[in-house]
Amino acid sequence: MGERPTLCVRCGKLIGLDDTCPYCGADNAAVHNKMRRAFAGAGEGGPTVTQAIVTVNLFLYATALLIGGLGAGGSFDFLSPDIEILFRLGLQHNEAIAHGQWWRLFMMVFLHLGLLHVAFNCYILHFAGQILEAEVGGRLAFLIYMGAGLAGSAGSYVANIGGAGASGAVFGVLGAILVRRRLVDGHFQHPLTRQLLYLLGINVVFGLAMAAHINHVAHGAGFPAGCAIACVPSLISFTSTPEIPVMNRRPREPGSVKVTAMSPGSCRSAAPDAGSGCSSCCASAHCSGSGSGSGSG
Repeated sequence: MGERPTLCVRCGKLIGLDDTCPYCGADNAAVHNKMRRAFAGAGEGGPTVTQAIVTVNLFLYATALLIGGLGAGGSFDFLSPDIEILFRLGLQHNEAIAHGQWWRLFMMVFLHLGLLHVAFNCYILHFAGQILEAEVGGRLAFLIYMGAGLAGSAGSYVANIGGAGASGAVFGVLGAILVRRRLVDGHFQHPLTRQLLYLLGINVVFGLAMAAHINHVAHGAGFPAGCAIACVPSLISFTSTPEIPVMNRRPREPGSVKVTAMSPGSCRSAAPDAGSGCSSCCASAHCSGSGSGSGSG
């Protein structure tokens, strides 16, 4: 009684206690599917990983404002926190990183330089992050977010660009969803995929319009990093796919009749009654047996 019905790790449908999904054919007992299940996110009723990340971003932005007040301005000048407080919280400062403060490469993903900056990133993350979380699970979605963000901060360090923001991570999330949908659907024609492409295009256009204030290196490094991280488990799940089983076909009862021809004067019975020359379905003027129990000869 300890076992409970489970959901298929690939298609998400209820499969009961069986290991093989009757809908998509996935073997849920396979090692690669067990790994995907291990990356599953929070269950229903609890906060999602995306909501947690958005909450942390907003909390750190509000904390910087409350502690240090308004600064002189930043990439998005409106309500920009004091730069000294942002530095203490983990702003990417390449000279400090070179002296061993490598943790700034991670912390900068959760810091923002103004109200518009944090609002824009959190809005896109809240929309796209929950889609990605539904596709690959919460833990893998967090890995993609952090991996893409780290790629963006590392690229910025190489290019000697400082600052803060989740833009590189957000671009990685968008790239991961597009890769996943391409592998699942085989195209980019799904309405949701098109909406994400439009959203990505808006980000690119907005970045070009604000070129003097945008870290394009972080965007350019985060996007392919998110694509690469999402590609690996997706490719694993699409290899060695077992044959899809026949779904719930009920066996035919003995003596059941299957009509295969309906032309006048002709009728075939899968199992005619013993002692009768034809089935009851053709006891009519077209049949000489006429239901009398003797054959037509």
